[in-house]
Amino acid sequence: MFSVRRLVAAALLLAALPGMSGCGRRGSQAPGGGAVALLVRNNAFPDVNVYSLATAGVDSRTRLGTVTGHSNAQFTVDATALRPGGVLVVYLHAIGSAGSWISPAVMVDATQAACLDIYANPDGDLSRTSLYTTVAPIAAGDTLGSRRCGW
Repeated sequence: MFSVRRLVAAALLLAALPGMSGCGRRGSQAPGGGAVALLVRNNAFPDVNVYSLATAGVDSRTRLGTVTGHSNAQFTVDATALRPGGVLVVYLHAIGSAGSWISPAVMVDATQAACLDIYANPDGDLSRTSLYTTVAPIAAGDTLGSRRCGW
């Protein structure tokens, strides 16, 4: 009797495995299938932490890095940090303040770059910040990528 129970339990487990494969978190893919360049220009005084939101809510954030005040930075956003369909949403937090900002969703492609212009007032209000994409592709190892954002 004991071996029959084991056999039935094993059969049920094996039958359920194919259906459970869709429950795991898979990385979404950008339309081009690869990582996306994110060019950041911090026009504000405070340093800002930059995150990518793969799903709704800040609990799903992936830290991309920190941009010090009045400087530029370039990050690579892996395809798993994008939302399905190659959609990029960033979450910003101004260090030393309560200021944070969530961008609108922007469609990105591996042949484009996303540009993030950070603006904040002295209180850390980031509401004037903007996220947009470029039309021109970014070549691998491009050190002048910020020119593609019009800076």
